[in-house]
Amino acid sequence: MRSFHQDLFYTKSTNNMLKKTVKNIVWKIKGGYEPQRFWDAFAESLMNDPWQKKIHPQHAWLLQHVKESHPQTILEIGCGFGRNIRFLIKNGFKAEKITGIDISPVMIQKAKKFVGDKVQLHIGDIRSLPYDDNEFDFVFTHGVFMHVSPQDVQKAMKECLRVTKKDFIIIEQNYPADNRYTFVHPYKKLFTENKVNIVEYMSDNHIGLDYYHVKIR
Repeated sequence: MRSFHQDLFYTKSTNNMLKKTVKNIVWKIKGGYEPQRFWDAFAESLMNDPWQKKIHPQHAWLLQHVKESHPQTILEIGCGFGRNIRFLIKNGFKAEKITGIDISPVMIQKAKKFVGDKVQLHIGDIRSLPYDDNEFDFVFTHGVFMHVSPQDVQKAMKECLRVTKKDFIIIEQNYPADNRYTFVHPYKKLFTENKVNIVEYMSDNHIGLDYYHVKIR
């Protein structure tokens, strides 16, 4: 026979499961995770978050690799409101050499105000990039693949590699989150399947990020 406390714990657990199930049903009825709609709605909150405007240790790592690459053209896929692009410009890279693309029109509008009018900014989908093969010397993503669904991640990876001429870098979350729009992917396997070599890999479990540097040529 269960005790009163066991019955109470069981009731709370059941209620929590029911609430989670209802939330999942409502989420699916509303269309689930649709990236453009989601990031359009989230753009204002993201830009007003002090954490999102800060510069973190991963930015120093990114900057070092961009400098070592000496790129004539740089592309950030999933540029958001432009934090990383502005960081590169402040550290000596010419705005005219930088392109940013994001799936959210609202994010791109904010980026235009945040980074100025010399950067090329486009609306587009990581799963189907509007660029030629090998168009950019240096391509990077920061916290983007983590929001690409498992069924689309292979397509997204192929597109990123297709438009990269020399260096490709990803900085992505390495732990699961309690939401319906963040995913952890097997990046090493994805790179291997696409027949590219990882020249550097780092994992920072303190902040929960993995860093990959891939050389195309």
